[in-house]
Amino acid sequence: MIRRAAIVLAALVTLLLLAGCGGGSGSNDELASLAPANAPVYVESVVRPEGAQRDAIDSLASRVGGIDDPGAAIVEQLDLLLSESRTDTTYEDDIAPWLGERGALFVGSFGANPPFAAMFESTNTGATEDFLKKAAASSPGTKQETYDGVPYYSSGSGESGPVAIGVVGDFLVAGTLGGFKASVDASQGDSLADSSSFASATSSVPDDNLGLGYVDGEQAGKALSALPTDPLQATVVRSALQTLANGPVAFAVSATADTAAVDVSLPTGVVAQLDGGELVGQSPADAWLSVGFQNVGGVLGNVLGAAQALRISALEDRIKSLTGVDPKDALSWMHNGHGFVGGTSKKTIAIGGVVGSTDPNASSKAVDSFRKRFGQDADAKLGPPPHGADEGFSASAPESNQAIQVGQFGDQVVAALGPGQPAEDALNPRQPLADDPTFQGGIDALGSDSSPLAFVSLTPFFTVAEKGGSASDPNYVAAKPYLRKLDYLMVGTARDGNRSTARFVVGVK
Repeated sequence: MIRRAAIVLAALVTLLLLAGCGGGSGSNDELASLAPANAPVYVESVVRPEGAQRDAIDSLASRVGGIDDPGAAIVEQLDLLLSESRTDTTYEDDIAPWLGERGALFVGSFGANPPFAAMFESTNTGATEDFLKKAAASSPGTKQETYDGVPYYSSGSGESGPVAIGVVGDFLVAGTLGGFKASVDASQGDSLADSSSFASATSSVPDDNLGLGYVDGEQAGKALSALPTDPLQATVVRSALQTLANGPVAFAVSATADTAAVDVSLPTGVVAQLDGGELVGQSPADAWLSVGFQNVGGVLGNVLGAAQALRISALEDRIKSLTGVDPKDALSWMHNGHGFVGGTSKKTIAIGGVVGSTDPNASSKAVDSFRKRFGQDADAKLGPPPHGADEGFSASAPESNQAIQVGQFGDQVVAALGPGQPAEDALNPRQPLADDPTFQGGIDALGSDSSPLAFVSLTPFFTVAEKGGSASDPNYVAAKPYLRKLDYLMVGTARDGNRSTARFVVGVK
C-alpha cells in the first residue's frame, strides 16, 4: 500500500539518522525549504555518505559495533520493511536509482497526532515517479490527487489522517496528508530555511556533520508546561526551560575514524560560563575524572540561583550543613579551580579540589569553619595542617583508609582525600594530566574553538561503576562489550554571539 510505502520512507530517515549515516556540509537549505517556517522539530542527514565521512562511519561501526558494512545492514532492514509493505519493490531496483545525498524529517507541532513529513533529494524525478507508480499499482484503494498543482498519492485513514506521497520539485515527500500539504506550501512560500531562528541555531554547530537537528525551545517549553502534572513540577520544568532553552536549540553529530562528537547549541550564555581552559589539565595524570571552572564563585552563584528558580531551596542549607561554610560567603573569594577523581579501589582512590582565592583572609575563615564542622564528627580525628600549607588541618575517619587534608597554600585552597600527602599532590602533581597522551588526544579532538570543561577516562570509570553495582545490572551487562571499546569522553564549551555550544567528544580505542 502507498501508506506502507510512505511509512517505509519515513523509517528510512529514522534508520539512517540512528545509524549516523551522514556526511557532507551541515544544514541543507533546500531540504529545510520544504519544512514549514514554524516547524518545532526538524532533523536531517546525508543518506549516501562518501569519502572521509563514509570511512569514519565504517571505522566506528566496525570497531565499536562489530559491523563491517553498516550500509549493507541498513539496506537489509529496508528491504525487509519493503517486503512487509507488499509494494513489490526493493532498495536496489526502485530506490537506489533516484535517492539523492540527503534526507530530512519535520514534525508540525507538539500536539496529539501532529502532521509530519519525510523528504528526500531525488537525482532522477522520473525514476522517483516510477517508484510511486509501482507502489500505487500494488496498493488497492490508493487515490491520485492534486494539491496546489502538485500531484500525489494518498491512502488509508487513521488518527493522523491519510498518508500522502509525491514528488515536490526535486524531492520525494512522504508523510501525513497535512504534513505533505504543509511541505508543498513551504516550497512555494515561507519555509524553515527562511527562518532567522533556524539559521542562527544551525550556524553554531559544525558544518561537517553526520546529522543535524533543530528544536524550537519556546514551543517545546509551552507544550511541556501544558502537560497535566503536579504544579510544583510544572514550575520546575518551566524554570529549567527558561534558563536553558528559551529559544531555538540545535544539535549536530559528527565523526572521524577515531571519535564521535555531539554539539548542542543553546540560546543562552549559561553553558559558555562553564569554561575550564587549562585548568582541566592541571589534575594529576592518573585522574580518571577531571573538571575545571574559571570563576568558581560565579559558577556557584549561578548554581544557587538556578536552584532557587527550580524551587530547590534546600541546596544552600545542605552545603552549609556538610561543610560549615555558608556558600554565599564563599562566592566572594572563589576564583579559578579544578577537581578530580583517581583510583579504582578503596586503597587507591584519590579525590581532590583546588580553588584560587582572591581574598586569603576570607578563605582562611572558610577553612577554619570547615575544620570546626569536621571536628563535630565524633569519629573524626583532627591533625596538623598538610605539609607545606600556611594553615588547615588533616583528618581521618573510620570509614576511610585514606588521609583527608584541607589547607590554604598562599592564595590556593586545597581539599583532598588519598594516600600520602593528598593535598600537596593535588596542588603540585608529579605529572599533570595535560601530559597524558589520551588527554591530549581528547583536546585535539575537541578542537581549538572549544574550551575544555571536563575529561573522563572511560576504562577506569567503568571499573568503578561495576564495583558500585553496575556489574549486576542487565542493561549494563548487555552494553558492556560496546562500552569497553570507548576510550575517553571530553566535554568543552564555546560561545558565538548570544549562543552557547556544548561539545561532547568520545574517543574509540
